[in-house]
Amino acid sequence: MEPRTTSARCRQWGDPPLQQERLARAVRLGLLWTLYAIAAALLESRQPPSICPWRLLTGHRCPFCGMTTAIGKLSRGRLKDAQRAHPLGIFLFAAAGGWIARELIAATKSDAPKHDAV
Repeated sequence: MEPRTTSARCRQWGDPPLQQERLARAVRLGLLWTLYAIAAALLESRQPPSICPWRLLTGHRCPFCGMTTAIGKLSRGRLKDAQRAHPLGIFLFAAAGGWIARELIAATKSDAPKHDAV
């Protein structure tokens, strides 16, 4: 039996993700975010019953109440209404878009090790 070379070593916990893993993660994140934005846009006009546990128990809004409404309004292009629904909704929408873009950019970079010229 021959010993393993360093190029065939197993990946350890904490190792940076491979290009395929990053791409798969970015695609999943993008799909989930798209589905959330579509659902929020469809539900925001109907005012569905609240599913917030804090609001159901206390009758008061929690710090995140209104976030789905804000995302729904943003996905329809209604910036002022989104700001009124939840001030952090715009930030969350932009941050999620930036995160997805960062993952897609990182996934397109090569995993090949860089060798210095001798």
